[in-house]
Amino acid sequence: MPITVNSIAVELFSELGSPSTTSVSAIESWLTNNIGQLNTYFSTSFVISAGAFTPDMSEELKVGFKILFEIYYLGYLMNVALANSIGSTLEVTTDEGTVRLASRVEIAKTYRALINDLRAAMKDLKNYYLNNNHQVRQVRFADGFYERDARAVNLFIRGLL
Repeated sequence: MPITVNSIAVELFSELGSPSTTSVSAIESWLTNNIGQLNTYFSTSFVISAGAFTPDMSEELKVGFKILFEIYYLGYLMNVALANSIGSTLEVTTDEGTVRLASRVEIAKTYRALINDLRAAMKDLKNYYLNNNHQVRQVRFADGFYERDARAVNLFIRGLL
């Protein structure tokens, strides 16, 4: 089954925890409008036609496209946090619990660290993709074909394997 813009948007929305600050259609619109960013970064030439990618997108590039959106989205959240937060840390403790209001600068630093981690992952993905782009993707054995496991590639790229 070919990868579509909507399938990536639905995956991103659920991976982000179904946030109230965005929607599947907003993510889908961002992905459609920023396909050029993906093409430039990975030296590809994808076109979106009727919600599908031409030529078909690989799992590596799908992960890259998701990381590009996550970088954008965390930057958006960082700006919102800076605009709406209080200026210092305040903590109030009662019998019912503790409420902590954190400094907007500390919140922004946390978002910036996450963005930097994603940019490093994107750089690793780009090197992985460009170094493996011209290698054999399918190996024929006597009893059939062996294809690269998409889940394993995704875990490898995210540093979990």
